[in-house]
Amino acid sequence: MPFDFTSQWVVVLPPPGMVWNETVSPSRHPRKAVSIRFRDASSVTSEGSILTILGVFKDLQESAAFRDLYNAF
Repeated sequence: MPFDFTSQWVVVLPPPGMVWNETVSPSRHPRKAVSIRFRDASSVTSEGSILTILGVFKDLQESAAFRDLYNAF
């Protein structure tokens, strides 16, 4: 059975020079890392934008732990 990458959780940063909009990251830090499903990545960027993927995880808990540690710095 082929690996289904679309079901994985990814921790991403917005494209270089861009910030998240309010629906993706409603905070005072619009460049912070967020956890999303890989299959939803195209819905959080404008067409042609490149996300920076910091990590790929099998579940939300692992993804959230990494995201929170990354955002602490």
